[in-house]
Parts: sequence; structure tokens; C-alpha cells
Amino acid sequence: MRKLWAILPTVLLVGGGLWAGPLQRQHVAANAKWLVHLDLDRLLETEVGKWLAENVVDPGLARPQRELKQNLGIDFNWRDIASVTAYGTQFKPWGEPNGVLLLDGYDFGAALDEAIRRLEQAVGVGAVPLHKTQEAGATVFSLQDRVFGAMLPGRLFVLSQSKDELQKARDVLSGAAPALPEAKMPAAASTAFLVGRLDKLQEAPLPPQAQALKAVESAQFSLAQQADNVVGRLSLAVKDAETAAQMQQALQGLLALVLLNQSQNTNAQKLIQATKITATDKTVNVRLELPAADVIELLKQGQQRRAGNRPARNP
Repeated sequence: MRKLWAILPTVLLVGGGLWAGPLQRQHVAANAKWLVHLDLDRLLETEVGKWLAENVVDPGLARPQRELKQNLGIDFNWRDIASVTAYGTQFKPWGEPNGVLLLDGYDFGAALDEAIRRLEQAVGVGAVPLHKTQEAGATVFSLQDRVFGAMLPGRLFVLSQSKDELQKARDVLSGAAPALPEAKMPAAASTAFLVGRLDKLQEAPLPPQAQALKAVESAQFSLAQQADNVVGRLSLAVKDAETAAQMQQALQGLLALVLLNQSQNTNAQKLIQATKITATDKTVNVRLELPAADVIELLKQGQQRRAGNRPARNP
């Protein structure tokens, strides 16, 4: 029975790293200070996405999915997730509960109902660490009062480590609280497979070596495939054109220094040479463009290095 409890968090959290589908501003709070979103459907249409799915995600989730099916009767397929968004309304030190996840497309409610039923049969009703209640028209789940989730109409599942933040997210989704304005939507939200936005970085607990980012008022980033290339963009909004020019020069100097110090590293050379930094008015733009084949080769090399550094385990 300990094994059943050990894999329960997988039911709630396995989708947390799989952000997907078009970004819906109505799903995000108006006062969000950070936002990250991955369009999984679009990613899986790219060569890089197909390689990641077949060589990283499928092998990594094979065992957890098998155990969920065997022990809890949950037939989970990560490709069923259509949309996941992560955002937070404040910056907190790393490790503290912060933000919410929204997963759209997979019926987590039915999966968790089955998990509760199996656990009650195995250990009795009073000993089950996963609970379900009905609150204001939503089914709310709680795992040991540390992780909270709500199943909403349309197969939308909201997840947080804070019940208060979960309720606030539900208020946004119901229209009782304001949603993200159009002006704050990431510029590439409709075309990129990965987008993100950061606001009020001066409030973030940045490490000493990153204090220069305090001058950034907001930042946006994206990853997309254009033709046969993967294109990454980073846009930094600062207070004035002078600050933008200074930041552009600093970033270009940093690239030149890395290029000099990594003269024997062909991968680093390729990445740096593919990076362009420009400044326009109060914005600094960084663009990285590489052939998808080169990106896949870098991923393969990284996977091989990690495989060589870890002990073998049973599949």
C-alpha cells in the first residue's frame, strides 16, 4: 500500500511539466507577475518536439504510467493533455509554494475518482490521503492538505500548493476576478510553442550576479519553429533608450567574452554566432536562430552526457 501512496502525486503533478495548447488570457489573473506556457500540440508538430517526445518524454513516463494503470486503474497518456499554463501573482524564494497550473484536455477528475476508489478498497475510507469535496460548483481534491486541485467544466484542471491561490484562480476562470489584459499577452502567443512573460522584475529575489535585471521593467520570451529553423526570442523592456543601449552593449560584450573563452567548444561557438542583439527605443531584443537538425544534435549530445553520468535503472 505504501507503493500506491508513493505514486499518487504523479496523478496530480505529472502534467506539471507539460505545458500545452494556445494561451488563453481569460485563464490568467490580471495581476500575474510571471507566466509560462507551452503549446504541446504545436511542439509535437516540429522535428524537435517529435524527437523530445520519442526519446525523452515517452521513456521517462513509461514506468509511472504503467504503475498508475496497474495500481490505481488510471490509463494516463500525457499526449491527451491539450493545454497547460503556469502563472503566479508574486515572486517567492525558490522552493516556496507559488502560483498555479492549469491543465486542459485530460479528465483528471475521473482519474482521481478512480484513485480514491482503489485506495478506499485497499486501506479503508479514513486512511486515504486523497480527499474530494464539492465547492461552489467545482470538484476540489486535496492530497494531504499540501496539494490542491479543482476540476472545472470543459476538462479544465487547476492545481496549486495553496488553497487560497487555487480559489483566486477559480475566481479568474469564472469571471469573478479580472483576467490578463490583451496588452500583456506575450507577442508570439499565437505562433510559438513556448511563450513567457515577466513583470516587475525589481520585486524578484534575484541572486547578486543578476542584479542588472532590476533595470528590466518587463520581459517576454518565445520559442517557435519557422521553416526548418528553431527561433528563440527574448525582449527586455527598460525605462529609457539610454538604458536599452547600455544593456545591448553589455550583452554584446558578454557574448564576445564567452566566444573568446569557448574558442575550442564548437557547440558554444555555433550558439553564440547564431545570436543577434539589437536595441530599439526602450527595448532590447535577443534573437537566436538555429536549424532544427542542429538543435536535435545538441539535445542528443546532452542526453548522452547525462546517460553516462547516472547509474542504470530498471525500465
